[in-house]
Amino acid sequence: MAHLQHPIFLGSESQWHGASQWDERLCLPPNERVSAGFGASRGYLADDPRVDAILWNILLFGPSAALLISAPIRIYTLYRAKLVTAPNYRGIAKAFATFSLFALQLTHVVLGFLETPSFDATLAARLLALIASTALCVLSFLGHGRTVAPSTLLTSYLLFSISADLIQVGLYWVAKNLCDYSPLAVAIFAAKLIVAGLELQNKTPILRERYRNLSPEERGGFYSNAIFWWVNKYIALGNAKILSGDDMPPLASYMDTMKMREAMQRQWDKRKKPEGRWSLMMTQFTCMWRANVDVIPPRLLYAVFRYCQPFLISRAITYVSSNLPPMEDRNEAFRLILLTFTIYFGMAIFNGLYDARSNRLTVMSGMGIIGLIHNRCLTIKDGIFDESAAVTLMSNDADAIQYTAQLVHELWAQSLELGIGLYLLATELGWVCLMPLLLVAATSQGGRYITVNIAGRQKALTMATQSRVSITKAILDSMKNIKMMGLVDKMESKIQKARDSEIKAYISFNWLIVGFNIAATVVTLFSPAVTLILYALQAQLRGGKAIDVNTAFTSLAVIGMVTGPANYIIILMPNFAMFFAAYDRIQKYLLSPDREDKREYLDKRYSNGSNGDTSSSHASEPSSDSDSTMATLIGDSQGEESVAVAIENATIRPALTADPALKDISATFKKGSLIVCAGAVGTGKTTLAKALLGDLPPDSGVIKTAFGSISYCSQTAWLINGTIRDIIRGPPGDTTELDEAWYSKVLHACDLEEDLQQLPDGDQTVVGSRGITLSGGQKQRVALARAVYSRRKLIILDDVLSALDATTERHIVDNLIGPNGLFKELGTTVLLITHATQHLPLADYIVVIGEDGKIAEQGTWADLRASAGYISQVVVKDAKHSPNDNRDDHGREGFQGSSPKAPKAELEDLTRKTGDITLYGYYFGAIGASKLLVLLCSMSVYAVFLGLTPYWLRWWAESGGEHMWYYSGIFFLISLGAFCSMMTTIGNLFLVIAPRSGNTLHARLLRTVMHAPQSYFGTTDTGTTLNRFSADTNMIDRRLPRALLLVGQSVFRLLSQWILLGVVQPFMILTLPVTFVVVFLVQKFYLATSRQLRFLDLESRAAVNASFLETLEGVATIRAFGWQRPFVNDNVKKVEQQLRPAYMLMAIQRWLNTVLDLIVMGLAMLVISLAVWLKGTTTGGQIGIALNVVLQANSFLLRLVEAWTSMETSLGAISRLRSFEKDLQPEDKPEEVQEPPSTWPARGEIDFDHMSAGYNTSTLAVKDMTVAIKPGQKVGVCGRTGAGKSSLLLSLLRLIEIESGTIRIDDLDIQTMPRNAIRSRIITVPQEPMLVMTDTVRQNLDITESAASDDEIIQALEKVKLWSVLQARTSNTAEAGRQDRELEASMGAAPVPANGSSSSARPAPTAIDAATLDPDAKPLLVPDPEEGDDSATENLNATMKSLPLSQGQQQLFSLARAMLMRSTRGKVVLLDEATSNVDVETNNLMQRIIRDEFREHTIITVAHRLDTIMDSDVVLVLDGGKLVEVGPPGELVQKEGGVFKTLYGGH
Repeated sequence: MAHLQHPIFLGSESQWHGASQWDERLCLPPNERVSAGFGASRGYLADDPRVDAILWNILLFGPSAALLISAPIRIYTLYRAKLVTAPNYRGIAKAFATFSLFALQLTHVVLGFLETPSFDATLAARLLALIASTALCVLSFLGHGRTVAPSTLLTSYLLFSISADLIQVGLYWVAKNLCDYSPLAVAIFAAKLIVAGLELQNKTPILRERYRNLSPEERGGFYSNAIFWWVNKYIALGNAKILSGDDMPPLASYMDTMKMREAMQRQWDKRKKPEGRWSLMMTQFTCMWRANVDVIPPRLLYAVFRYCQPFLISRAITYVSSNLPPMEDRNEAFRLILLTFTIYFGMAIFNGLYDARSNRLTVMSGMGIIGLIHNRCLTIKDGIFDESAAVTLMSNDADAIQYTAQLVHELWAQSLELGIGLYLLATELGWVCLMPLLLVAATSQGGRYITVNIAGRQKALTMATQSRVSITKAILDSMKNIKMMGLVDKMESKIQKARDSEIKAYISFNWLIVGFNIAATVVTLFSPAVTLILYALQAQLRGGKAIDVNTAFTSLAVIGMVTGPANYIIILMPNFAMFFAAYDRIQKYLLSPDREDKREYLDKRYSNGSNGDTSSSHASEPSSDSDSTMATLIGDSQGEESVAVAIENATIRPALTADPALKDISATFKKGSLIVCAGAVGTGKTTLAKALLGDLPPDSGVIKTAFGSISYCSQTAWLINGTIRDIIRGPPGDTTELDEAWYSKVLHACDLEEDLQQLPDGDQTVVGSRGITLSGGQKQRVALARAVYSRRKLIILDDVLSALDATTERHIVDNLIGPNGLFKELGTTVLLITHATQHLPLADYIVVIGEDGKIAEQGTWADLRASAGYISQVVVKDAKHSPNDNRDDHGREGFQGSSPKAPKAELEDLTRKTGDITLYGYYFGAIGASKLLVLLCSMSVYAVFLGLTPYWLRWWAESGGEHMWYYSGIFFLISLGAFCSMMTTIGNLFLVIAPRSGNTLHARLLRTVMHAPQSYFGTTDTGTTLNRFSADTNMIDRRLPRALLLVGQSVFRLLSQWILLGVVQPFMILTLPVTFVVVFLVQKFYLATSRQLRFLDLESRAAVNASFLETLEGVATIRAFGWQRPFVNDNVKKVEQQLRPAYMLMAIQRWLNTVLDLIVMGLAMLVISLAVWLKGTTTGGQIGIALNVVLQANSFLLRLVEAWTSMETSLGAISRLRSFEKDLQPEDKPEEVQEPPSTWPARGEIDFDHMSAGYNTSTLAVKDMTVAIKPGQKVGVCGRTGAGKSSLLLSLLRLIEIESGTIRIDDLDIQTMPRNAIRSRIITVPQEPMLVMTDTVRQNLDITESAASDDEIIQALEKVKLWSVLQARTSNTAEAGRQDRELEASMGAAPVPANGSSSSARPAPTAIDAATLDPDAKPLLVPDPEEGDDSATENLNATMKSLPLSQGQQQLFSLARAMLMRSTRGKVVLLDEATSNVDVETNNLMQRIIRDEFREHTIITVAHRLDTIMDSDVVLVLDGGKLVEVGPPGELVQKEGGVFKTLYGGH
């Protein structure tokens, strides 16, 4: 390197032998200094005198001049600012300190004038400092009360002034000329330190209340943020206590979630049209242009300081190798130490600033993208995407692309660094500097293949992962039904099959990762060898300069700085490909068709179609009573003013590709009337409701409504996760005061008072996700209460009475719908869709929809009764009021005792001690001893070769050019050995260890969950369990192997490097214990907090996911009520709650980086200090090795601590899995091992002998039951609230524990048999049909895989009258399949289970809608070549998703499935409210099928509708868990005073 050509390096070696033995005297008289070789009055900063003069003047005048230039504007700004601090004494201390500094400066100036006859530069500097201290006093006084953070201007002035003073002292020390450094100067220096300390103090304690809640970054100031000083408080807090969400600091005002969301939406709305591929990306960058610009300066400065390191190495080697005169020796030593400090401190500061601003940019990007997706959820057209599409985009794609801006900045920065590195390398090696680039170009050909393929494989892996999680979620949601139907093993195999497909995709993706590492390793390991060998070869051939120590080690450092950016750029390319694909998927979602609300509004306020239905912040929710003050209606006639809804010749489809369900219908509903809509199953009643809500636009005709917001209760109750009180009062975050009187009325009308008394926390009970803690009837009544409480003028009730028992139904009808009900009192217009014909007489208007999709008849009850239509044939019983209530049987049984809670293991994980050896043993056991041994050996060999590289290079450089071929050959072989050992490590880890260990641990988790007792699913939120299969499994699969690799590599590499450093600098070994202790303490404090923050991050992410799922599942209800704005606010709140720990986690990671940077700064200064101190005993090669080690020490230390932390954090997943497996005992007991005969139960005889059963030992649901059921008997079960009806079925299926007595089926005690074996031999039809929405009709019907023929399947469907329905709906299936596949492919991820479909009737909440449930699943319509290509095969091969069925039709489907089960199951049939969602005619059909098809079976039916069990052979009447009456229903109904007679009378 062509520097250090100053004359000081040209002196005679013999003349200055031993010059490094410095005289300790710091003040010599002038004559002695000259004779000792210290002729100059001070040292110099630069070799060029002119540059040195400029630098010296900057030291003298720079800080003061900068302050005075900035002071006027700052003083003006502060003068106009408001006071932000409360009265305090700190201001007095500041004023005293600044005035003291002013007084000292004034004294210094006066003494200077008295002592110095002429006005020189020193005196001018003193005078300027005096003026600056005056400005300092004013700025400090104003800033103290008017700024929330320490003043950047003042603290910068003070710190730079202090630094300038220290450098000046150092330069005088070099010349041993500290004689003139007076005590007054020391006092001024001390005063500056005091003022700086006061100015740097955090102001939080003295701020006024409104300013104390600002973020710590806003209150911390520039330097606190630069070194992350504000993070120390939270590091300490995490070590002192268990952190919670409340401990997280608020985000800064410039990261306001709502403002960023609105800004992003505005920018997206202003996008250029037609949209290009980059529209979304440009929107993101344009919206955050200022944040992007802020990132650039610190990144540039960091690059400058980083590339000063080779200069330091070269200068240090030259210094150690030279023998200098005394003053020059001291001067160069001082400059080396100052340069080392400046370079490494500058790197630490600017890297910290860059990271801090990058973190802000990342968080802001996430805010904006998530906001756009959530806004779109509220406006997207129904049926375009599965409900899960937005969740997939939000959780995967948005999470990834929030880092895009950061990568863009890294791209230009790394490109700049690559150019600088090549320039520096060219100055050392000439044209040979191109060799690293040639290697990069060669490996980039392989990288190009990887870049082309990685997006596809990433997409395949994402789809496979999402598919597995989707299946798992859907199965967890349906777990009770799966257990009841005996499908545990089959569902477990489905999940495992999906897991196997995911592992295949994972290995395929990992091959590309291995390829990347090969490319990067080739460049990293072979660039030094090839470049230096080629340089030595051409030097030898040309007779040029051979490799020397300076050239070798300077070039080695620069080569590392060239290959690093080159590798980074190679890695960035496929990342950008993946990010662009993510942008494409999100943009396609954002550009999907809008919901078309084609309703015409009779109220002028709604004439523009607004229903509060907007994408984001401009939502305007109509007030709950806004309709009562409606503007004048369109039209002049009084009759039109009384119209609530008018339908004119409307034709409506239930789904985009379905045939019209309603054809040319017309009807008019008046305000304040009760309209009852009746009709057979699947005739389009729910389609009508959705059309009135604006979710289904008519193909033709018009729908007019007078109301902008509508209360709506869907067939499947939709509840958010909150308290019952909060749910009823309205949307989340509703701050309006609760109307207690009205609330009490609503509770009474919806018959919730008794239920709330039974719940442990009353109306403060948290219902869990989807109301998991409530029964079906309770959920429906809570949803109904919410609709009633809102007091909208129009309410649509879609079959809300079907889940209620007779008495509860009667109570609600009387108090809500009847002539004296609340609706009549309020004048509410009610549309009631129901199968309960007994309520028809209450209707003001009746609409009957025929099977042809047209209105069969409409009019008043009296008019239709007199006609010859359907209504005239309806038989209506008089409602008889009973003194005893037969309320919803699930009321108490459905409640399992507590709200969902986080498992104990997750809470224990927060306090788990670091270094739990047993956890490592558990994980290593899953890896396998042989694979682990190979991994350790390859890592250690790699570290040995890596350590040999610089040491061999030193021998080569010191050889003087001799034996070039020998040294270069060995050097190349060392690189080759390192490469081979690294490839062995990576291949073994990513292709063998990671997939196999992940699969093993997932199988353990799956087995534990699938065989857990039902009580676990009743008391644990689905999201908690799903988190184990998603977040924890993701950690085990992807983070843990990488962390294991990095920990192993870092440990072995650090050991080899420290050994190497100890060999060349033995004194550095003494620092090893100190460094180890410091790093260990840093890691310990960091880890204690980071693990908790990671847990809080995962926990809060689950809340955001839940917010999205709740919005998506209830979007029809949200839009009907006009609640878009509250749900936007709720999502914003949860996103901000999630970002707080996420941002805090980023901050402490950057804190760790900064601390390690400062540790490395200390090591570098120690190396240089030792080189200076031991000059004469240290060679250039030794210092070259030492500084190259230090050059890498930062990355090694940082990688070790971060990898260790990642390892420990990821081991939290292992801890949770192990604790889960250990603590959650399987439902099967050790004694339950007797396998029943293959034909069992062949007769269907059931004996209960003093049997008691319950959910736990303290709560018995069935008590001392003794009854014998003969083979082939038809048994009905009924009773009052909490009677134990459902518990009786659950005890038969061993879903609750038998505490005493026995149950024998065909003389076999079921307590001796495996539980799934029992369930798999019984035909069970649950109330909520379980449909695999992306499986075919055949797969859903023949779910037990009995190999039923097409004829048998079709025959079963014909018997339940569904075959013709399916045939009619397959006309557009092929087109639907094509469109759906295109959409799903464009999204790039498999959808997760939806709790609804695009049909008019939403599937039951247990429906599974996973796009790739089976990795070999057929698409929407797949002809089987072996079965022909006829229409029947096509219908059976169509997916359930393409053939939407209503709730009632799904129950018919379940009955058909039960019929096909007869070939594989025994003679016992259990029916749990299997006809609750069908009309009377369909109910009669189902009862007839049950009698005919299962005539040889023993049938036990639980029913609310007592009519359905009146033809039973025997009825069991339960009360309080006890059997109180047994006998034929005909006899029991005649029994005076009997319970059954009372129940039947109430019915």
